[in-house]
Amino acid sequence: MLNIKAEDAANRIHAATVRFDAHKQTLDKTIELYERTKRYGKPFGLIVTGETGSGKTTIIEELKALYPPIRMEETTVHPIVFINVPANPDIKFIYRGIIDQLGIAPGERATERQLRSQAITLLIKAETKLLVADEVQHFVEKNVLKHPAKIADCFKGLMNEAKVSIAFFGLPYLRRLLQANAQLRRRFSEACQMTSWSINTKEASGDFCSLIKTLLESSQYKVNTKALGSTILIEAIYYATDGRISNVVTLLAETIRLMIIGNDDAISKAYLERAFKTKISNVIDKKRNPFEKTFIRERLIRCGECYAEGEL
Repeated sequence: MLNIKAEDAANRIHAATVRFDAHKQTLDKTIELYERTKRYGKPFGLIVTGETGSGKTTIIEELKALYPPIRMEETTVHPIVFINVPANPDIKFIYRGIIDQLGIAPGERATERQLRSQAITLLIKAETKLLVADEVQHFVEKNVLKHPAKIADCFKGLMNEAKVSIAFFGLPYLRRLLQANAQLRRRFSEACQMTSWSINTKEASGDFCSLIKTLLESSQYKVNTKALGSTILIEAIYYATDGRISNVVTLLAETIRLMIIGNDDAISKAYLERAFKTKISNVIDKKRNPFEKTFIRERLIRCGECYAEGEL
């Protein structure tokens, strides 16, 4: 039977917004890009990179809330258009994605040139000032990056003709797209990196502990956090989540859920370990389990582990 109290508390943690430095800087930079383009009519490029779970999606969702479509008498203004780049993308997809987001069904048999013209026309009509493309690293996966000049021409054309700035969001290796084309490098000279939390210093470790407590408080469940006074447990949570904000949220939300179901108010290694195995990784080797005494304190980035490149 569903435990409503436990589920509500977990959902409150998932819904919490934590504005750490990298989050604030990236959001501010993206908003600045939009406002600059709107004011001066000149397009710019921005790259936002970060590992899975670093908070990129949260930034995009906040941008959607800040700049929703505005319905006018004769048209709908789209200040920002958002597209997701799929696996194995082609140039047609970029144009189709834009057209679709602007409320028009793109022609199935339309040529690339026709789609390009339609996308640019619609962007101008919608008064769009910023195009946000997420999962851009897909352009460099599985030998997709065979024609870097063609990809550069696509985005350069959108910037020049529709006068829209473009923000690339994706995993760190999306930079290979720029390495393959000097034109894009010049256009996308500004960058933001969504870094994970750290425990490398006493101050950083204290900040990470404060983050954990803040998220637990957001559950509105009275939690005994005495166990968090242990440096060893804080380190275990760090390695279990790799310091990535979305994984910290996932781990703590499940921990709270298990605690409430168990009618317990004290956070402990046992609950955290169960949450880790349930929601993040069912580690078999004890030496690779952050909550085991035998754990070798290093990131779980070996091949096949939860934070190896390409995992999660």
